[in-house]
Amino acid sequence: MTRPTARHRDITAGCFVCHGAAAFWTSANAQALAVQHHDRTGHQTWCNIAMSVTYGSNARDDCQIDIEDAIASTRSGGRPEPVLCAADDA
Repeated sequence: MTRPTARHRDITAGCFVCHGAAAFWTSANAQALAVQHHDRTGHQTWCNIAMSVTYGSNARDDCQIDIEDAIASTRSGGRPEPVLCAADDA
């Protein structure tokens, strides 16, 4: 089974000796930079990683007015035409 999936990672890293608890590296390779800094200097470094995953995509809103509805409203003298959707039936 395939589904639309989006992943996003937020990474911050720093060196306790050089920067304290403040983030110094924030790019996609912040973790690698923290490791390299530790290897070169022996300083204690840290890295926080937050990952967000979204499955699927937004469902189509059948009540949303689109360009075709705007064009159709010009035939009615500029008045919007009524849009019926499932929520109106409840």
